[in-house]
Amino acid sequence: MASHFVIGKLTNQRRLLQRLLSRRSPDQSHVVLEDLARIIESLRQLPAVAFSSLPPLSTGDHGISGTPLEAVLGLEGQGSALYYAAFPHMLLEPDIWSFPGRTKRPPTDPVNALLSYGYTILANRVTGVVQLVGFDPYIGYLHSSGYGRPALALDLMEEFRPLIVDSVVVKLLNKHMISQDDFDELLGTYRLKKEPKKRFLSALEERFREEITHPVFGYRVSYLRCIELQARLLAKYLTGEIAYYQPFTVR
Repeated sequence: MASHFVIGKLTNQRRLLQRLLSRRSPDQSHVVLEDLARIIESLRQLPAVAFSSLPPLSTGDHGISGTPLEAVLGLEGQGSALYYAAFPHMLLEPDIWSFPGRTKRPPTDPVNALLSYGYTILANRVTGVVQLVGFDPYIGYLHSSGYGRPALALDLMEEFRPLIVDSVVVKLLNKHMISQDDFDELLGTYRLKKEPKKRFLSALEERFREEITHPVFGYRVSYLRCIELQARLLAKYLTGEIAYYQPFTVR
């Protein structure tokens, strides 16, 4: 399950780079896309190991050394590093929107502030969805289940990060809908001001409601509905109704 979530995330990150980076930095695009493709293929080829043969995992992320989860997390880290290193090249004005790489707590630049806020909103939406479907959101596969975090929601949101949050951030910055003056800075930490925050939330809501053809079911639904459908597919896999969980990916 952990590998499927990461495959979905990296595939959609690669597609976003393919769509936006290829036109602006074709040489760099080729290298990054090839590297990401190799990592995704490595995840697909990870050997399946029977649960009974694995050493027991303690609470949280401890005790993963030597388990398949360690390999999944390592490949996820490599892929994410490649993606965020290429992220500034999707921006039309990378000199204005300096992005040193992904920083979370606290966000040390405006772009990271937008990403962190967007991911928080997305996590809250996915948490509500998994509860609606009937899951305990605090028991997951890829993320730690031991620190009071909604681990399953964080798992399921991985494949939607680039499709919902990252695409909105790139759009707002490239269309000059957010400016440097829209942020408050305190001790190196950046936060959106009140009115720009409303614009950002409105753009995110518009993206949640945007319709796309679901890759499994073949009909058009909103991204928010796609999140629910992914949770229901996970439930069907866990109850044995389908053979495997297919992450949500776009063409």
